[in-house]
Amino acid sequence: MKKRVLSILIVLTLLLPLLSGLASDAGASTEGDWTYGWQKINGQSRMAILRYNGTATTVNVPTKLGGFAIEAIWQGAFAKCKTVKTINVGDHILYMYGSFQNCTSVETINMPTNVYYFGRYIFSGCTSLKNVSIPENVSLIDFGTFENCSSLINITIPDSVRTIEAEAFRGCSSLKTIHLPNVSCVYEGAFASCSSLDGIWAGSGCPLTNDSYGALFSSDGTTLIAFPGGITGTYTIPSTVTVTERYAFDGCSLTGVVIPESVTNPGTQLFQNSKNLKWVENHASSKSWTNGMFANCTALETFVIEKGWSVFNKTFSGCTNLHEVTIKGNLFISYDTFTDVTSVMYYPADNSRWTADKLQDYGGSLTWIPDAGYRLSRAEYMLGSAAAVSLTISGTEDLPTSVEVDGTALDTSACSVNGSNIDFSSGYLDTLAEGHHVVKVTLPGGACAAILTVRSQPAPEPPTEPPTEPPTEPPTEPPTEPPTEPPTVPPTEPPTEPPTEPPTEAPTNPPTESPTEPPTEPPTDAPTDPAPTQTEPVKPSESAPPQTDPPVQTPDEPESATVWPYILAVAVALCIGAALFAALRKKK
Repeated sequence: MKKRVLSILIVLTLLLPLLSGLASDAGASTEGDWTYGWQKINGQSRMAILRYNGTATTVNVPTKLGGFAIEAIWQGAFAKCKTVKTINVGDHILYMYGSFQNCTSVETINMPTNVYYFGRYIFSGCTSLKNVSIPENVSLIDFGTFENCSSLINITIPDSVRTIEAEAFRGCSSLKTIHLPNVSCVYEGAFASCSSLDGIWAGSGCPLTNDSYGALFSSDGTTLIAFPGGITGTYTIPSTVTVTERYAFDGCSLTGVVIPESVTNPGTQLFQNSKNLKWVENHASSKSWTNGMFANCTALETFVIEKGWSVFNKTFSGCTNLHEVTIKGNLFISYDTFTDVTSVMYYPADNSRWTADKLQDYGGSLTWIPDAGYRLSRAEYMLGSAAAVSLTISGTEDLPTSVEVDGTALDTSACSVNGSNIDFSSGYLDTLAEGHHVVKVTLPGGACAAILTVRSQPAPEPPTEPPTEPPTEPPTEPPTEPPTEPPTVPPTEPPTEPPTEPPTEAPTNPPTESPTEPPTEPPTDAPTDPAPTQTEPVKPSESAPPQTDPPVQTPDEPESATVWPYILAVAVALCIGAALFAALRKKK
């Protein structure tokens, strides 16, 4: 009996994916390379393209399929296309929802002039997209619209656009310049990780303002909204700024930033992914670094945390080169603040609140040293290189009493002390494993430590063989010359007689039904008035800049036309299972 039940379960397992696949296209029809069907938009049913199935390089979106006017392109319709280079969208398309998301091959999309709403993530992940125009009717560039369009160099934003939503251009690493002719509201992270951006320029009709670096500020200059990611060097935030928006410096190319005392609200994740950032001089009156403030700042090497500050929620997560942190006073640290960090932590030696239970790893690998004012330089060694490695002590003229590596005291065969320098022998260094090691030096008045990083030699590149040179001498025998006279008999003569049986003739009349029958009637709730309905505006973030214009209204998010095909698939599977079970029992 158990074997029979198991057999039934196996049959159901094999059938369900097939039935689910059928259900996913239930209510949809196919004509040529297009799958289409009714979808609910703003509470009304409209005919939409669900999927493009072809392999052409240039695609023109059809105006009609199955006799129905096409008004929308559905989410993911081009997501699996790997050959399409150019897509031409006609004026008959009014709605698009994530239509081209992750279409990695497309380079140019010619948009209709009368569309007024793109929908979220419509071009997200189009990594080859170079050219796209925003129609004049569009007033909102929605959340993630161009996210990770890494080949997009330039884009023209028309006067009609009033709002750019959060992360709209995040990760557009080739984007050079943005002009905002009439935009009144830009939300957090709209230009995050745009590492080539040399300016975010506000136009004459835009209430937002700029400084000489092309940074974007609120109209009164008190909120720093975004800093262009392609600007290098150092930057001092103006003293008029009290708020720095979340992601304002995300992915920037700066090496250093000075934060003035006027800043009372530094946004979370402010500097994350800034690969060149080496230092931040902080005078802000706010006392908290939170939520990945410096996450993945891989060039950050040292950091000073002032008295009374708090750092938590992966503030320094992924700062893989951070090797020295100095803490000036009491500090609240959360369990994951230093995730993936290997560093020496200097804490106040005379502060009784720094008890042993506070000296934890906090997600990383931390070495805690009472701060006596001494410092030790860090170093790197390449295994097998026999290179000289020397660490320098600063802050004292005393000679060390001992040197340890990873808690093991070293003798003179491993290292030697020459004044303020500690010189390591390459023979000893070659015995260390690849990775980070802690060198601790004890002196009469205290101790200091540093990170010694040992790396393996890179694998040698395979030798490249030069291309075979063509022979310098021509062949001794020239190639056979073609015959001067054509052959008297062609290589293959066509048959002189037709085949004895003619091929099967095609039917004289075309079939009366198409291979896939489109729906003959729209749902009963199909619209008679094409005017779209609108919902309440998108709520801005707490730290978003003030809007000077009425809030932008966006259409409702689309919803699937029906879930009944999926319910039907499950019901059919259950019926088949029940029938099989009954048949087996009857046989028994």
